Amino acid sequence: SSGNFQNDIDLQVNEVERNGFTDDEKDRILLSSIQDSLAKRRLLSPAESINALTIGALHRDESVSWPLANRLDLAPVSNFISPINRIGWGFRRSIKPEIYFPGGRQLYQKPASSRTTQYKLSKGALAPGLSAATDSINQNNHTTHSRGTSNATALATRAAVQIYVVLQELRNQGQSISPQYEAVLMKTLLVHGARQLPETKTRIGAHINSLGITSRQRKKEAARLLGYGAPVIERVLKCTEQRATVIGCDEIHENEAHEYEFPIPSSLSGQQYKRWLTVTLSWFTPINPKHRNLREAKLSIEATHLNAENTPLYLSRMDADHNQVLRGTVQHEVFEGDAAIKTFVENNSIKVRVVCKKDAVSRLDEAIPYGLAVTLEVEEGINVPIYQQVKQAIQTRVSISS
Repeated sequence: SSGNFQNDIDLQVNEVERNGFTDDEKDRILLSSIQDSLAKRRLLSPAESINALTIGALHRDESVSWPLANRLDLAPVSNFISPINRIGWGFRRSIKPEIYFPGGRQLYQKPASSRTTQYKLSKGALAPGLSAATDSINQNNHTTHSRGTSNATALATRAAVQIYVVLQELRNQGQSISPQYEAVLMKTLLVHGARQLPETKTRIGAHINSLGITSRQRKKEAARLLGYGAPVIERVLKCTEQRATVIGCDEIHENEAHEYEFPIPSSLSGQQYKRWLTVTLSWFTPINPKHRNLREAKLSIEATHLNAENTPLYLSRMDADHNQVLRGTVQHEVFEGDAAIKTFVENNSIKVRVVCKKDAVSRLDEAIPYGLAVTLEVEEGINVPIYQQVKQAIQTRVSISS
């Protein structure tokens, strides 16, 4: 959990002024308040952990209706970031929190005076929020509602268990997944289904654009608020006819490179379908507390193998900044394309190269476990047998070079 921000929120406008604003303007005011309080919203230990995933909360739940009374929803748009989130960065300005799960809609108290701009956190067991069982006899149906990043982390833990079950099923089907790689694969797949939500990205982008910063800085500020996005776990639990996911795992030493080949389905040749390629690499690194870089092992995917000019799929990078994704222990890249695909012959493939270098150490003696996931997909409903063609052509070639 990234931790909850329990302080009041100062919107710099009173309730009379706020009532005259549109939802877009209300979002902008809330984001400005969050931006102004970044120093107070820093992550709490151990949320800055390098090897663990940090979970943020979305302002979302399944509550249908609720009495407002003297309460207000400061973020009326669904899927917005929760106003009680603590905000990254992580160590060395790495992306933290990495992913977001629903944490419940957090309401605030109406100001007691028309002159005040301070909005106090509304607590209690009433909806909205995430509903859970309680032993209190004072609650109807023995359930209560709560909100926060701990709630989001509980949902992330549940998703990790679902991924673990799938890994066990794959092993039972004869796939060679060693138990020593289960944890790093769970970490990889938790992030792999994530994308920055388009509506939220647009609204936050409108605020960031008003800051007068460069395009690269805008990507970094968006990642500070959105991380890698909100995972759709169903995307990594199973494939569809239009979506194929391949996973790999191994351990790697300093100055080694492992190269994987992901076959490109021949049915895409010369077509114009909107498509996405998602690549996620995660690992566990030893820690050197005596060095300012702390992280001993730096793994990365060589992005030159994924750029538009090196694949007939003609893809462009989305979401996070390409340098910032290299600073933690998760590199999550989403590429998108909608232009006409180049005509290519069969047996074409995308090469994904994993490399390992030392970081906070003069020599890296340990082997570093890592997990890798690659997904190629087109829009659902398009009659393209991506899964079947990838399954038939799949071959993983691992080469080691020094």
